[in-house]
Amino acid sequence: MLEKIMEILRKHPKISDWTVSEVQNESAEFFFVRDKLDMNRRTKTTELDLRVFVEFAENGEAYKGDAVAHIGPSHTEEEIRRKIDEAVQSASYVKNKTYELSVPEPADLKVQDFSAQARDTIGELCDHADEFMDLVFRDRGGRAKINSLEVFAVNGLTHFLCSNGVEASYPSGYLMLEPVTDAVGLHEPVEIFNDLKLKGYEPEKIRSLIERQLEQTEGRALAEAARRKKNTRVILSGTAVEDLLFIALQQATDRMVYRGQSRAKIGERLFSAKAPQSLNIRMNPQLESSVYARPVDAEGKILRPYTLYEDGVVKNLRTQTRFSSYLGIPHIGYISTFECEGGDKPLASYKTGDYTEIKTFSDFLTNPENGDFGGEFRLAEQVENGKKTYISGGTLSENLFDCQARMVFSAEREARDYSLAPAAIIFDGVDLK
Repeated sequence: MLEKIMEILRKHPKISDWTVSEVQNESAEFFFVRDKLDMNRRTKTTELDLRVFVEFAENGEAYKGDAVAHIGPSHTEEEIRRKIDEAVQSASYVKNKTYELSVPEPADLKVQDFSAQARDTIGELCDHADEFMDLVFRDRGGRAKINSLEVFAVNGLTHFLCSNGVEASYPSGYLMLEPVTDAVGLHEPVEIFNDLKLKGYEPEKIRSLIERQLEQTEGRALAEAARRKKNTRVILSGTAVEDLLFIALQQATDRMVYRGQSRAKIGERLFSAKAPQSLNIRMNPQLESSVYARPVDAEGKILRPYTLYEDGVVKNLRTQTRFSSYLGIPHIGYISTFECEGGDKPLASYKTGDYTEIKTFSDFLTNPENGDFGGEFRLAEQVENGKKTYISGGTLSENLFDCQARMVFSAEREARDYSLAPAAIIFDGVDLK
């Protein structure tokens, strides 16, 4: 199929550039009710995403449009040609000011084969089946239990090709757990669903994630209604830490800079030198802990690590070919996986006196343009006069640029979906509603 698509692309009179991403997955899927296996299945799939670029002129202006076609292994040659023609037609209506795809370095034109790094996730899980069952379903006491669990072990390989000559193959497998936990609450039953994605079979991480969800489920079951708090310490943990740091990443993205939606300027501070916490972020496309690590971006740029922030100063922008071209800066690659340096003190040193640690939100909202963040929290741990209680239903509302003087990071770091970043962010002088 791939050979036929390549032949059509090379001969198509209207296509100026293209990228092809072919993903082959073999998966083993298991469905549990409580700790009993209810169903299992094995699947093999091949999916191909083709992105075509079309250059055209209108009223003396040059444009470059693009569109995506999704092609499956069952499509006939006639259907493939029709899908490509439809994508070309759609691209011809996209009036992006013209630009050139990045020109690769000579070394990047060789086939980049990263597939040797692949893990046999299915084999790992099957070889450790008994240990996995104990890690997940052991009786830990408490009122929270696992109601059901879906497990997806995927061995994946992505083959990427680009008209600029870049070709790369890299592993894209993962292990995903979707546990549903429940508990009898003080006022009503509580049920929590999560999807947890790992690079492969990682027993300690699985144990930690399952115990964290059970603890949060029990906390929700025991939670009291939150009350307003003035000028208090708030500790932000969980996935909201990564979501908040993405504001800084988006600020230092060429698209937002070009559109005037960002304050970031290369060589200038985004974070005040007077702030107690220095911001140091390094974009790392080979981040070992992340399922989303990629050696090549969507436009055929072989990716290498670079510094985004150093002591609060913008050192580079995350770039895409189109917007870096418009800004007249080098295209160094659009990377989503990153490392953020921690602070000077361990988290325990901030858990003194009265504080509120927010663990999960109903919906954590961020505005990357103006720096606003917050939302209603689903579960928090509140300590007052040495007494710890669980609370739910309060609201946090802050602004990243306004609270820098009151914000620090924990020294400990935690691996999340896209990052290796501080385990928690600590804010003083917060009003909770």
